[in-house]
Amino acid sequence: MGLKKTMAGALVLSATAILATGTAAVADSSDDFAYIFEATLNEGVTVADMTAIIEEGAAAIADFDGTLIWDIVVIGDQVRGYELFENEAAFFGHVQALGDTLPKFLGAWTTDSIIAVTPMPQSIAEAFASFGAPVVTVDSAVNK
Repeated sequence: MGLKKTMAGALVLSATAILATGTAAVADSSDDFAYIFEATLNEGVTVADMTAIIEEGAAAIADFDGTLIWDIVVIGDQVRGYELFENEAAFFGHVQALGDTLPKFLGAWTTDSIIAVTPMPQSIAEAFASFGAPVVTVDSAVNK
């Protein structure tokens, strides 16, 4: 796939995820948290496969407003994402809203790293670690 087509596909995926989730009004951002994740597509998973999973996930969470930003970009076999949640309950609500799509995400890629860019609730870090994705912190961003 040529660079121009790859970049266009990445931009479409990114825009689709943002437009599908929108942004929620936040009265108190003190318990918002965000992270960046990096992953590699598993062998046999194509950009088209990942596009379908992202679109399915976006549709599943379209009416869930605790997800403030859900942005996923796929370029070749690399997946990058940025997620911002209103609070800890919103994260777990997002996971629940994804429903049957979550195992599709987890089966399509291998998570290389999760980088907390804001303070992250310990329960969220533990949830990531439970499926083999330990959180790397920026200035001790995981709450103790």
